[in-house]
Amino acid sequence: MTTPRESRLDELRAEFPAWAVFRSDEGTFYATRRGVILTSEQLNSGSHKTVVAEDLPTLVELLREQAMLR
Repeated sequence: MTTPRESRLDELRAEFPAWAVFRSDEGTFYATRRGVILTSEQLNSGSHKTVVAEDLPTLVELLREQAMLR
């Protein structure tokens, strides 16, 4: 049986396919870019290989911010 939180993670995976989205055993949410090597310029402009959040709304916000930096 899928929990609402797992369903939301599946939705995020579909919405952000370039990211591996998961929750740690401790409950922290992570998203890591798939197969991307960021340049120094991208890193200096605020792009991150991995983003971390304590809750799903914050993770969504971070992913949307990263999408705006392209």
